[in-house]
Amino acid sequence: MIHPAAILSLCSSSLAKPRWAVAAIALCLFLCHPSVSYASLAELKENLLHGKPVCYLALGDSITYGYGLEEPKRDSFARAFSQALRRAFHNSNLRYVNGGVSGDKLSEGLERLPELLKKYRPDIMTVQFGGNDFREKTPVDEFKANLTAIVEMAQKECGTFVVLITPPMADDAPRFDAWVVEAVREVALKESVLVVDSDTLLKKTPHDYRGLFPYEAHPTEYSHRQLAALLWNAFASWIGFESHVDVRIEPAVALLDGNNDLSVAAQLRNLTLSTQEFRLELETGGTVRVTESLLAPSEERRVVVPLPLSTVLEGMRTSRSNLVAGVRTRSGYSCDLNTLSLSPQVSVASAEDESAPSFDLDITRPTVGSYSWDGPDDLSASFSLQREGEFLAINIHIRDEKVSPAKLASPYDGDSVEVYLDLRKPAQQGKPFFTKETIILYVLPGEEDIAASTLLSSEPAPRKFEGMAATCKPANAGYDVDLRLPMEWFSRYTADPNASFGFDIAVNDSDDWYGRETQLVWAGSDLNYLNPGLFGAFSFGSRLSPGALRATVQ
Repeated sequence: MIHPAAILSLCSSSLAKPRWAVAAIALCLFLCHPSVSYASLAELKENLLHGKPVCYLALGDSITYGYGLEEPKRDSFARAFSQALRRAFHNSNLRYVNGGVSGDKLSEGLERLPELLKKYRPDIMTVQFGGNDFREKTPVDEFKANLTAIVEMAQKECGTFVVLITPPMADDAPRFDAWVVEAVREVALKESVLVVDSDTLLKKTPHDYRGLFPYEAHPTEYSHRQLAALLWNAFASWIGFESHVDVRIEPAVALLDGNNDLSVAAQLRNLTLSTQEFRLELETGGTVRVTESLLAPSEERRVVVPLPLSTVLEGMRTSRSNLVAGVRTRSGYSCDLNTLSLSPQVSVASAEDESAPSFDLDITRPTVGSYSWDGPDDLSASFSLQREGEFLAINIHIRDEKVSPAKLASPYDGDSVEVYLDLRKPAQQGKPFFTKETIILYVLPGEEDIAASTLLSSEPAPRKFEGMAATCKPANAGYDVDLRLPMEWFSRYTADPNASFGFDIAVNDSDDWYGRETQLVWAGSDLNYLNPGLFGAFSFGSRLSPGALRATVQ
């Protein structure tokens, strides 16, 4: 029998190992005498395998609900875990209930639980609370008592398989203040239930350099995906349904210009000393591609799967879909969860071109304030891109019948232009979190004189991004912005003349000085400031056809 303290030590030390060398135990406590008996676990597994009705209830706060996500019903970790259960067991009778309520403390979850148990009789339940208790200073003993009561009530009333999830805490939270994480672990140990440590997971995996929760935002789609994968691996290991073949989708960036096929590569590794017969299932947007073969003992293999895609974007705005690679063997199922983004990509006109093509921002779908938008005269915009000597010139025309410039303290909260740039190396393009090579620039027209404009970045720009300049001037029914960026910014990261760079433009409007009322974005959404995977793209190479797209797998 492994002592629990030794397991905790293993949890921290395992994180330094290569990703596929870390079993699910690395971030989860596997305790030796689970409260749910072996017989009931075996029954749960049999019910899943044979397509019998199984209910999964996700009990929690705003993170469980998916608050802050563009599509909570699609992108929350609970939803992704439920889909993994359906795929793994081919169980169409699995019922998923999201019991997450924004702002809830653990005590409020406990109050809601009796009715949820009575109504749904869950076979599996995840419990994720703590952020609101931490903020509102719930006494630690009260928190532990409430969490214990939830576990024991679900097990007694329904024989539910309970999984506790630690709340992710901010990077700068002092360890003695993050008592809530330790409290969840202690209750799991006392009650002998599975605990999934999302706090450790999100801190140990690559994330936004501005912190886990920049601008006090909730976890992003990327974080939810990471948590869902960890939750599945832990669950599969606990019930004995591991595939013993690890799968990882390779990141990719590709241009789709008249070609609708994207080649997606998956890295497979046999974790055993015996030959494994496997079935690889690659799925996105309802399309499934299957590959079957054998893996020799400890073999690693790269499998490339052509994936036909629909390359028509609504309003030429970035579309995203879940990309799932699942590996099925005789013993079980493993999976990797990624996102496939299709974004508009345009060409930068050369210095020799007499003029640069103009691109409009979609006025049919404002990303903020569709109810307050009064037509093209109220807010519309277009832009062009052209190389001028050693600079990239970005010319933006904003049509706005009343200009109310934003303030320096909140440059997005009034009339302004936002320019987003992803200057990372080609293989890093589109990663769904900011690094120091991913920047946001703001251009603010002057208050008394539009030409007295201000150029600033959302974070202090590194010295290597010096040399930029912006001018602003009044124009017919609005104003024009001319932004000049040194070509050195782009050549620094790749010598490929055809390489693409993530790029987007947003224009903000405030007619009455009461803050931003409307926003238009070229490719992404109002969540651009959290996720560079939403950006469109440009390239300096040969002229692209209208409708060209950039596909990113990250």
